[in-house]
Amino acid sequence: MIIALNSDNVLIVVCRLPSPKVVSYSAPKELTKYASSSSDSKEQATGTRSGAVITYGPFQDLPVTAEALFQKEDQKLLTIHYEYDTPILSVVSLDRSAEISHWGNNLNVQDSVHIRNDGPQLKGHFSRLELQQAKYFHKTQPQVLQYITLQLPAGIHNPYYYDSIGNVTTSRYRASPPVKPGQQKSKRSTSFLELRPRFPLLGGWNYTYTLGWDAPLGDSVKYDSKEGKYVIGVPFMTPIPGAAVDDAKVTIVFPEGAENVQVYPPFDVESMTRFTHVTYLDTLGRPAVTLKASKLTDQHTGLIYASYTLPLRSHLAKPLVVATALFGFFLVGMFFRRVDLRISSTPLKSSS
Repeated sequence: MIIALNSDNVLIVVCRLPSPKVVSYSAPKELTKYASSSSDSKEQATGTRSGAVITYGPFQDLPVTAEALFQKEDQKLLTIHYEYDTPILSVVSLDRSAEISHWGNNLNVQDSVHIRNDGPQLKGHFSRLELQQAKYFHKTQPQVLQYITLQLPAGIHNPYYYDSIGNVTTSRYRASPPVKPGQQKSKRSTSFLELRPRFPLLGGWNYTYTLGWDAPLGDSVKYDSKEGKYVIGVPFMTPIPGAAVDDAKVTIVFPEGAENVQVYPPFDVESMTRFTHVTYLDTLGRPAVTLKASKLTDQHTGLIYASYTLPLRSHLAKPLVVATALFGFFLVGMFFRRVDLRISSTPLKSSS
């Protein structure tokens, strides 16, 4: 819904629907007194439809809508009934983790997603035979979710997709080369991944899966020589077409030893938590930031910008840890090789 108010205090309400198949919509006659005296304005005040767009107004000389008198006498709820012959998909939870590795020159992104089909629920029992027959005769119900098409960044490699059972091979990936510096992005500079769940998603059914990929770090991180810091842009989420996100959590794990970490989300988030993430070959752990938000749409797909500094000692910390571990391992091996831990080195002589 779009509400437009110009400088002459003329109000227009525009409702854009996802489908042009409108069955009925409400026409509040209480607001005709705020329209001009012409017959066309009176008709427009009760609503006019053009395809998938319903427009109410223009209205003039509206009083303060927050007053109790206006809310009681004139304010009415708009009811629109339309057909929507596609699955109503919603993301119950989205958990994204982005790990930055300077030594591996890699950015790993992994999503744990819980989706649900909020369309009309199935009545009775599910029959795989009836579903296959409907697919054969091209009579599959439009509310059944068969696959999901995702747009992934260009230049990524090693994409993986699995669920609680294991790897799912019913997926197709079309890679796109990375965008060169100075090259303008287009639809061809986007990788496409078609996910097919293990079973069709009917109304009321749930499905959880994990999706991840690796990307060259140079495509996301730039070094600011003037400030002496790194700047990275991480997408807040990968949108699923037509799906709203109930709860989302994004965790960015920075390299070990990163300092002066600053995070700038693309919109206001509910919370931002800092903690230390410890994984293999770490000594003190890696700084990490978790952002939480709820009630998101495909309009919340901006980049999370973050800046940090990485001293030279941080670059040398991991090889020093590996070298120290190997040196200690060889010292222990040398000790057990040279020291005889047997109780007696010569056999005892039997007495005659």
